[in-house]
Amino acid sequence: MDAGPVIPWEAGPRPRPGLPGGARRTVGRMTRGSDPGPGAGDAHPTVAQEAGTAVTAAAVRLACTAGAPVVHAPPWPGASFTEEQPGPGAGIRIALALERAARAGVRVFIARAREAGMSWHEVGEALGVAGLARARGSGPGEAAWQYAAERPARLSGRPGEFRWACPDCGEVVSDRAPGGRSPAGDEQGHAEGCHRLAAAVPEWLAPGD
Repeated sequence: MDAGPVIPWEAGPRPRPGLPGGARRTVGRMTRGSDPGPGAGDAHPTVAQEAGTAVTAAAVRLACTAGAPVVHAPPWPGASFTEEQPGPGAGIRIALALERAARAGVRVFIARAREAGMSWHEVGEALGVAGLARARGSGPGEAAWQYAAERPARLSGRPGEFRWACPDCGEVVSDRAPGGRSPAGDEQGHAEGCHRLAAAVPEWLAPGD
C-alpha cells in the first residue's frame, strides 16, 4: 500500500460516507502532528480547523455508539486541558473508519466533477497534488486519476478505470488514465451519438493539444 498522500490505494472494503448521530461535547481537534492530506494546504485555514473539530466530535460519537471506552486526556502533550477521546485502540479503529469514509466521499465528488465536465488536470488541482506529482515525474491529471482509481494506471497487466455516469447519454463511463488517447479511448462506455463525447473530439484534435 502506498502510504503517500497522493495515491493511497487500499485493499479491502471502504465504508460509505455517513456518521451515526448522538453527538457529545468535545474541545480539541485531531490535527496536531498529522498529515493534512492532498489539497488541505490550499483550503482556508478555518475549513481545516473545522474539519479537525468535526473529526474529533465524530470519533467520540462513534465510540459512544459502539460502546467503546471514552477517556479524558490532553489533546496533545503539554495541553492545559483534557477532552473526551476514544480509548487508544478504539481510537485507531474509528479514525481509520473515518479516513476511509472521507476518502470515499472525495471519490464521490471526483465523480461529480467528471460528470460536470472537469478535466483530470482540474481535478488534480482541486486535490492539491501538483507538487508531489511533479516530484514523481507525472502530471496532476495522472495523479488525480490514480487517487480516484486507487491504483496505478496499469496493475497486473490490466488497465484501471474510474466510473462515473455521463449526464448526456446516461451511460456509465469507464474512465481510463489520461494518456493522450482520443476521448473515445479515455472514456469508454458512452452511448452511440453521445453529444458530450462528440463535443470532446474537436477539443482533442485542436492544435497544441
